[in-house]
Amino acid sequence: MKGTLMLVRTILLALLSNCFAWSAMADTKDDIEALQNKLSTSGADAFEQEMITLLYKWHEDIYGEVIGADSNSTQRSRMLVTEIAAYKARTGATDLSAPVEAVWLISLYDGGEDYAKGWQYDEDDALALYQSGVMVSDGMPYSLRTEFADIMKAIWIDLNNRSNLDGLTGEEAPHQFVKLLFGVFDAPTLCQPGEAVIWSCHE
Repeated sequence: MKGTLMLVRTILLALLSNCFAWSAMADTKDDIEALQNKLSTSGADAFEQEMITLLYKWHEDIYGEVIGADSNSTQRSRMLVTEIAAYKARTGATDLSAPVEAVWLISLYDGGEDYAKGWQYDEDDALALYQSGVMVSDGMPYSLRTEFADIMKAIWIDLNNRSNLDGLTGEEAPHQFVKLLFGVFDAPTLCQPGEAVIWSCHE
């Protein structure tokens, strides 16, 4: 009897594990194409909401959605960069809202760069966006800074095959934005109003 219960428990756990694995599956090529079709006809509000949804989705399972070998992340990144550039041209926007710029920078960093078109990742832009708070102004303002930073840090770790900044000095010294991602706040420019005590920044 005890052996039968253990067997049933094992089977149930295996089934649950498969269910969770299925629910966390990364985007397929069909998913990416469907998203592209939706973005290509979205107005400003709907487009921004899609970007917010992506940031939450990626942050919930960074290694499955962004870093994983089966995530199709490079293909998705190239599509998103293309669609954001098209959105900017379509709407005549001179500046991207924070959620859209966050997805733009993540996508550029995650394989979406196109040097011929001038689409290149810039760490200064990433730092400026982080310092802005990555604020969403729809209704009650709120910040997506944690989502943005955690995703960017995971990509950096994956690209550099290391989990810390130990020994990176001189020409290999990381950009201020990367230091910030790892909790190294060693310059006054990294401090935000009201955060000096929390972060132990230089006043």
